[in-house]
Amino acid sequence: MKIISNNLFFSEIEKILSAGENVSIAIKGRSMMPLLNSKRDVVVLTPVGRQMLAVGQIVIFRYKGRHLLHRIIKINAENITIQGDGVRSTETATSDDIVGIVRKIIRQNGRKITLPNRWENFYFRFWFMLKPFRRYLLAIYRRVFL
Repeated sequence: MKIISNNLFFSEIEKILSAGENVSIAIKGRSMMPLLNSKRDVVVLTPVGRQMLAVGQIVIFRYKGRHLLHRIIKINAENITIQGDGVRSTETATSDDIVGIVRKIIRQNGRKITLPNRWENFYFRFWFMLKPFRRYLLAIYRRVFL
């Protein structure tokens, strides 16, 4: 098995997306729990146009020399506020930092979920309202399901 650096990996992802192609990547990390789980789910990314960005979308973006997959929670004229479903902190980015948009989730069992959809929009609104309680809900989730 050959291991490549994250920088090289995401550089190639950016090249593919900038060429107008979709790309699938396996999820690594817990920042989007409970919607997405590490080493279980795969996301299909599509290229992004500035007019396509909207609150609630899951995007991959550049942040402090890394690439993160989180959800847009606020857009204003100059900045985009982004937060993972499973974390309390937020990040600020510009539209130029956004690399791609998640358009499909592929579960381990092969089930495909196309985004956006009604269920995911409901999930986002509901999960956003539970922000003060997320820490406790995620702790329970980790103990029960992981």
